[in-house]
Amino acid sequence: MGILYLCFCWTAIPVMLGLIEGILYLCSNDENFQLKNHVRIE
Repeated sequence: MGILYLCFCWTAIPVMLGLIEGILYLCSNDENFQLKNHVRIE
């Protein structure tokens, strides 16, 4: 994924993908976040 960001760094594609990922993280509930990222939030 990082290689794709470097290939398209001169376009706005990484910026848009970053914003979408950030919104998805903010909208996910704690259970899904823990399962996806293998962390434990108490």
